[in-house]
Amino acid sequence: MSETVRESPKYFDTYAFHLGDFHLTCVLDAVLTADCATILNGPPSHDLAGLLGSQGLELNSMIRIPWTMLFIDTGKNKVLVDTGMSRTYLDVEPVLPNEKPRRVFISGHPVDCGHLLENLRSVDIKAAEIDTVIITHAHPDHIGGLVNPGSGKPAFPNARVFIWKEEWEFFMENPDALSRLNKLARGPVPEAVQLEYARQCLSPIRGQVILVDSEQTDVVPGIRYINAHGHSFMMGVVVTSEQETLIHIADTAVHTVQLERTEWLYTSDLDREQAAATRRRLCEWAIVNRALVASPHFPFPGLGHISRNGKGYQWQPTVVRN
Repeated sequence: MSETVRESPKYFDTYAFHLGDFHLTCVLDAVLTADCATILNGPPSHDLAGLLGSQGLELNSMIRIPWTMLFIDTGKNKVLVDTGMSRTYLDVEPVLPNEKPRRVFISGHPVDCGHLLENLRSVDIKAAEIDTVIITHAHPDHIGGLVNPGSGKPAFPNARVFIWKEEWEFFMENPDALSRLNKLARGPVPEAVQLEYARQCLSPIRGQVILVDSEQTDVVPGIRYINAHGHSFMMGVVVTSEQETLIHIADTAVHTVQLERTEWLYTSDLDREQAAATRRRLCEWAIVNRALVASPHFPFPGLGHISRNGKGYQWQPTVVRN
């Protein structure tokens, strides 16, 4: 069977909307191209083929996965949730005397990334005016835009950078982090690269970092973390204004089929049982709270609602027009 390519709607780069008194903008940083079977880990091939078939996809279909960041202007604060990935590689310094520096690429799949800052500028959002950056988790496509690749300096120099305390400690201070990451199916080299990439992105902004360990405290008024552990010590983000609510689910699900089959995992979920439980819990939370859902990896702009569908859930995307 020949490889099939799933045609996606033409991507546009920004999408603005209101939530209560807050003005929000979805901003595209990147589009990753990968096959369905590589992205999802664990489902029997016949089950996956059946569910993908209902969406016009095959196991070897290539899909385009956006990396969408969320900007929030509360009127008092200018907040960015995650920063995308400004470079696709990691420069590794030599360890042994005869070794040479080498460049390791982060992704084995084609990715067109690093467009966050230009797309922010296109809607008159300046990086220097952003006073708050909220990091959901320390994976390359979420923290890779914290530092300008050319200068090595912080991309958001006037921002406080909030990150969940356990996530920071795992990537920056835990001596067993690599052995824990190596339990994943992809092998030791990608995990070592992931760990070093995180440290190279987070170290230059260490002085801007504020560690958070409570879901009950607002990061800024109207915006707080919500537990989304499983993929990592990841946190979602809840935004509330004038009795309207949005939940940013981070990488709780990277493809909409994971809502229908919550036990199906993403290949880099750190704690797989916890990741599946988190998917179910946040789906229920979104339904009970009638929240608008923002997903950084669902088709752009990644906005919609979640409803129950048999034993699972269903994604109901917001209809948008460019």
